[in-house]
Amino acid sequence: MGASGAPISGLARSGCPIAYSVVSSIISSFAGINVYLMHLGTVQAMTGAPSLLFAGILLVALFAVTLWVGLALQVKRWHDRDKSWFWILIGFIPVVGFFWILIECGFMDGTPGPNRFGPSPKGAQAMTLPAV
Repeated sequence: MGASGAPISGLARSGCPIAYSVVSSIISSFAGINVYLMHLGTVQAMTGAPSLLFAGILLVALFAVTLWVGLALQVKRWHDRDKSWFWILIGFIPVVGFFWILIECGFMDGTPGPNRFGPSPKGAQAMTLPAV
C-alpha cells in the first residue's frame, strides 16, 4: 500500500505516464516560479525569511510526492508490459535509459489480455487461437 492507503499494485495504460509528466511539470513550474518570486520579494524587503523557508519546505514536499507517484506509475507501466519493477533501474543508464523508458513505458502497448501482474487495464481478454 502507498502512503495514502491506495494500493500501488495493478497496471497502467500507456498514456498515463505522459499525461502525468505534463501535469506534474506544469505544477512544478508554477511552484518554482512562486518560490522565485517570493525570493525576490524577500531580497527587496529583507524581511520574511520564514516565508522563504516555508516555500522551500513546500517545494521539497512537492518533490517527494511527485517522485513517489512517478515511481509508482512507472512500476505499473512495467507491470503492464509484463516486466518486473527492477526495470526502473534502466533509468540510471545515461541517455539510453531515458529513451528506453520513454519508448517502452510511454508509447508501447501492454501485453494483450491478463498477465502475471493482473488483468489488462484496457479490459481486453487474452487472445486465443481457435482449436483446429
